[in-house]
Amino acid sequence: SPTTTIPTTSPTTTPTVIPELPHAFYGGVHIGGVPAPVGVTIEAIVAGGGGTLITDAIGAYGSPATGDKLLVQGNISDASPIEFLIEGREAQCYDVVEGGPWQDTYPFGPGDVTELDLRLVGPIAGFSASPTSGIMPLEVQFTDTTIGQPISWQWDFGDNTTSTVQNPVHVYDTFGFFTISLTVDDGTYTDTITKDALVFVQAPPVGGDKGYFLVHCNVDGAEVYFDDDYKGIIESGTLPVQVYITAAPYRTYTVQKDGYSTVTENITQYPAKDQTVHLYVTLEPVTDYHTILATAGDNGTIDPSGEISVPGGGSQVFTITPDDQYRIENVFVNGVGIGPSGSYEFPDVTEDQTIHATFAAEGPDLYTITATAGEHGSIEPSGLVSVASGGSADFTISADTGYEIADVLVNSVSIGPQSFHRFENVTEDMTIHATFRDAWHEYYYINATAGTGGMITPSGLIAVPPGGTQNFTITPYYNYIVQNVMVDGDAKGAVSEWRFPDVISNHTISATFKQQGGGGGGGGGGGGGYSAPTPTTIVTTTPTTQVPAVGDSEDTEVNVTPTVETVRTETITTTATTVVPTSISPPQPFWTRFPVAWLAILLVLLIIGAAIGIYYYRKQKAGEVLFEEE
Repeated sequence: SPTTTIPTTSPTTTPTVIPELPHAFYGGVHIGGVPAPVGVTIEAIVAGGGGTLITDAIGAYGSPATGDKLLVQGNISDASPIEFLIEGREAQCYDVVEGGPWQDTYPFGPGDVTELDLRLVGPIAGFSASPTSGIMPLEVQFTDTTIGQPISWQWDFGDNTTSTVQNPVHVYDTFGFFTISLTVDDGTYTDTITKDALVFVQAPPVGGDKGYFLVHCNVDGAEVYFDDDYKGIIESGTLPVQVYITAAPYRTYTVQKDGYSTVTENITQYPAKDQTVHLYVTLEPVTDYHTILATAGDNGTIDPSGEISVPGGGSQVFTITPDDQYRIENVFVNGVGIGPSGSYEFPDVTEDQTIHATFAAEGPDLYTITATAGEHGSIEPSGLVSVASGGSADFTISADTGYEIADVLVNSVSIGPQSFHRFENVTEDMTIHATFRDAWHEYYYINATAGTGGMITPSGLIAVPPGGTQNFTITPYYNYIVQNVMVDGDAKGAVSEWRFPDVISNHTISATFKQQGGGGGGGGGGGGGYSAPTPTTIVTTTPTTQVPAVGDSEDTEVNVTPTVETVRTETITTTATTVVPTSISPPQPFWTRFPVAWLAILLVLLIIGAAIGIYYYRKQKAGEVLFEEE
């Protein structure tokens, strides 16, 4: 007979190096004694790996309630020291749970989740300038944007002049490029920031050789600027611009008109004597505008103020200035406090926004309460909230629809799920953080398992909210079929799906499987095969019953309306496939051919024989005659 050969191959296994589980971190982050603003970069550095996270909340990184944490991962050895950087500078860390002193590093623990506060002990210097180019004499406003609590400022304007004012105005009376530096000091630590060639001052026209630019634009009436110098408007599609080629060259040109997107480009080619360089600009109409509502409280101003229209994707800068003998108390952006900042820029505006500044008289120290909320709820007021020394502040916590307050942490200490909290007699910086959870936080569980030969999906311990529904799919592997499904200990047959509706208790579901196949006969008889159960639906009803009428003197009968009791039925549907065996089964032992009934008869005979033997033994020992002769 023909022989079938089944080729087999041994798979080649390539060793894989599996990295350690990540170590997750979250916590507070402070710079120079104040909560870090949004957008600060946190980095973790360790041999074999690391991690990066950008803060999206004031004074905090990561979240205890969500999966958004600083993940340190890679091929990292256990307990390797991790260094943390804030904006590229070495930071110190503090284990909130374990306590202890501030440390320079923290040991890596695969799979650990650690609440770790980070800090920079000194300030991070920063500033902005406006304008940064123009014809001399050029007046430039410098604004301090340092993060921290500096008490002194040292400016170097790059033209051999300096200033110690926090937000100075400087006039450049020489032309050229100027590098600006600012050094801040908080009484203990200093920090310096330098911006190379930040300011470009042009010499006034001095005559001499001339060159020309011809600006082409698709919109008449558009204004043209070279750097910050106004050159005129587009008429009949062009504007000629004369320049002195012996003067300091312009660096950029800008074409703008209300209702159109502004175009600013670099000047890459300058004309020679009597030469014309053509510049081409296409302005696109702006179809969407957004409004920024800028307001200020008493004793200070915000500039610009009122309803400011900004084209979609544009930006807008605001400057906040207190009156004499007053200071900026706080700035609220879209209702969230960002602290006493002298300026704020809205980048890439894509929706309506608000900004509001408050001011306080110079006097007692101001302390900051950092108020934050997790997902699915809010805290009001939020962000950085300034409070005068000895003052108080109230906070209201609200959960979104379908959620409830899980916990409120005051200075990292739980006070439970409170909807209101008041800070009284504030004499230091403080924090408040609210977390939220699903209102259906109590769950029931379904334990789903499968035996050899198939799988159940989903599997494991499945959490289901009260009243919820959970579906399961039972799938056999190749050459297997479903044998049975047990639900809470009851057999449900070879079903391929099961549904738990309106779950109000814990449940179990398990599936077993068996190989396909059937008996085989000799000769031409053929073999038997697996036969699928016939789908069955059982309907039960309570039959109509004749019962005597109560209180009637005569024997009468009353018809009782039948009550139909619906019994939940399952339709069992399976598909059986007849498999033609490719080999002859091995010979079976001879005793397997005897029925169970013959085994029972044999056992009875053995018992009777044993009883007779015992009887014969005892009689013989007593000398009795077993059988009498006649």
